[in-house]
Amino acid sequence: MTRRPGSLLLALTAILLCALTLRAPLGALSPIAREIGESTGATIADIGLIGSLGPFLMAAVTLGTGLRARTASIRWLSHVACLTLVLSLFARSLAWSTPSLVAFALLAYLAIGVLNTAIPLFIGRRFPASELRGVTAVYATMITIGTAAAPLASRWGTDLVSWQVATGAWGVVAAAGVVLFVPLTHSALRPLAPRAPMPPRAPHARGRVRKRRPAPACGTRPDASRRDFAARSTALIAANSFFAFAMFAWLPELVSARVGLDASAGALLLTLYAVCAIPAAPIVAALTRTPRSYRTLTLVALASIALGFGCLLAGSATLAVPGVLLVGLGQFIYPAVLLQLAAAERGEGAAGIAGRVQGLAFAIAALGPICVGWLFAADPSGRLTCVVLAGLALATGAVWLRPDRPRV
Repeated sequence: MTRRPGSLLLALTAILLCALTLRAPLGALSPIAREIGESTGATIADIGLIGSLGPFLMAAVTLGTGLRARTASIRWLSHVACLTLVLSLFARSLAWSTPSLVAFALLAYLAIGVLNTAIPLFIGRRFPASELRGVTAVYATMITIGTAAAPLASRWGTDLVSWQVATGAWGVVAAAGVVLFVPLTHSALRPLAPRAPMPPRAPHARGRVRKRRPAPACGTRPDASRRDFAARSTALIAANSFFAFAMFAWLPELVSARVGLDASAGALLLTLYAVCAIPAAPIVAALTRTPRSYRTLTLVALASIALGFGCLLAGSATLAVPGVLLVGLGQFIYPAVLLQLAAAERGEGAAGIAGRVQGLAFAIAALGPICVGWLFAADPSGRLTCVVLAGLALATGAVWLRPDRPRV
């Protein structure tokens, strides 16, 4: 069915505005924890509780929503999630006590968990195949921009006005996207018709040459191949997010322990790490056209992570910036996998695969800050942390090198 350019532009605008707020709760509160504590009585531990429980809740809801992607409930769940996201972001800025702040913040994570499934599913069904790569790349880029902008916007908004305005502004952005997104999803996220049973196969005639079946396209792969594709996609997103969560929580302490840099220098390196992810999606969309190109880029990104932690392990101040830069380039993995998941969403048998894969991956990745904290407790110098994280990157590369890769 041919869609008008204006309708596609409206859908793209809705996706971009919603994508900006999908990761904003991750880093919006910690830079202004002191100001929030003065108004609500919340301590650093309370803010840390939100940062720890939030990703787990988001992952669980994303996984559960992915299992409902073929039913009518996904459409109504997405509508409720959009409304919940807007209200929770506004209510969070009006929190009057620690319990209210924690409740509203975690409620936003629940809504984001639903949208993690609904938006990729919407992209796969709304846009034609020729535009799918570009739209998915822009979607991933906006998520990255929102992640990087949330801490800076919170800090600047608090310094200029107040922390309530700084956090409530994200509700305005979410409301603008929701007003456009909800009407569009009402038709695009309708339930898929059940697949008709396969007719019985006729007995093979003797002496007749059996024709070879064509290889299945992405989204129509057999169940075994689809499971293999989902398992490897889960491993890659889990590893990428594990590194990202760990770096956002521990990078300043890591460079301080290994190189001796102060807190301001650590914050600048963390900003460098976040900025590395912004051009990732457009570059990945331009470079990956074949299964081999996906495989090559993924292996290069994992090798870059391992090499970056090797530079930090050396303990040289000269290698600190190249080390963080190399680890940051490893964030190219997420948009590469997301492009494949978006293509898979077009097949009826793979509906909701993005939600299921991301839900399980985020649940694993949420352990990143906790595991790195244990490693620091065991070795305050940071050597063990660098060795384990580099080894994890190499182990993930070994999983990707297994034979019989699924067709994409």
